[in-house]
Amino acid sequence: MKAWAEVSSLLEQLLSASEELRSKIFADDDDIEEWTGLIDQREEIIKQISEFQNQGAIVTDEDKERYLQKVYEIDLQVFPLLEKKYDNLDRQSKNIQKSIMVGAKYGSYGNINPYGAYFDKRN
Repeated sequence: MKAWAEVSSLLEQLLSASEELRSKIFADDDDIEEWTGLIDQREEIIKQISEFQNQGAIVTDEDKERYLQKVYEIDLQVFPLLEKKYDNLDRQSKNIQKSIMVGAKYGSYGNINPYGAYFDKRN
């Protein structure tokens, strides 16, 4: 009976963490570390639930409907947005790295000619 109460409590924590993650992402809060922390927290809760299930604890149909269905719906909303934001950040990072490499190669990083022309000073 105690294992069931623990699983129910963990399911409630999982739903709470999922709702918090959704609110952060929909609020356009670009604190990636906070998102990562919430995702890690969710993973840890899922591991704990799995351990209880391996020990014989059962997730009731009521808990599945009350918690897991809501978590699943949140995941369907959140993870496509997370993937899009990750791709955007990855693209920005690659552009910055490319700019740094080009600047280092031509030796005039930060010196921009206002007329759009540059002189190749490499030998």
